[in-house]
Amino acid sequence: MEVNKKTTKMNLLNAFENIVNMAEGSGLSSEFYRKAVRYTKYVSEKLNLTREQSVLLAVLVDSNFDSLVDLGTIAKYVNCRKVRLLTYLKDLNELGERGFVDIRGNEERATYYVPRVVIESFSRDECYVAKSSKGVTCEELFTFLSDIFNRGEGGNFNAEMVMEQVMKLLESNPQLVFVSRL
Repeated sequence: MEVNKKTTKMNLLNAFENIVNMAEGSGLSSEFYRKAVRYTKYVSEKLNLTREQSVLLAVLVDSNFDSLVDLGTIAKYVNCRKVRLLTYLKDLNELGERGFVDIRGNEERATYYVPRVVIESFSRDECYVAKSSKGVTCEELFTFLSDIFNRGEGGNFNAEMVMEQVMKLLESNPQLVFVSRL
């Protein structure tokens, strides 16, 4: 079922809504992709994603309010086997690398969450662009560290993920005297 097909100007949230409505129970079949092409194409072009990434992101945005989402939740929603979704792990990881999705846990039991700042960008029909943490100033480094620790306190990262993010940040900024003396 398409929502507001002719009465609303296309935007990311409208496209996501249409994608999730069509994806539900679809098995991610070729018929689903054919029917959803208008919406997946919009999202793909706007966010520079593949059509598969567009669908995964739409389902994650829709499921975002139900807390953490794992592959089983996605598989149940779209009515396909979990093993089929394993072929989309590269797409999910790329969504994480681009900052669209927080990936929590380990590869055996990963969960996915779309951060609020990303949702806010989408609600303005804008592509979210994560700030680069490479080559930052000392002040910017501490802002990034604060963000990492806040995400840890908020339950977005476990202790291992906090440590991983801190180490990645420090390794990305060897030019800082503060970092070189650690």
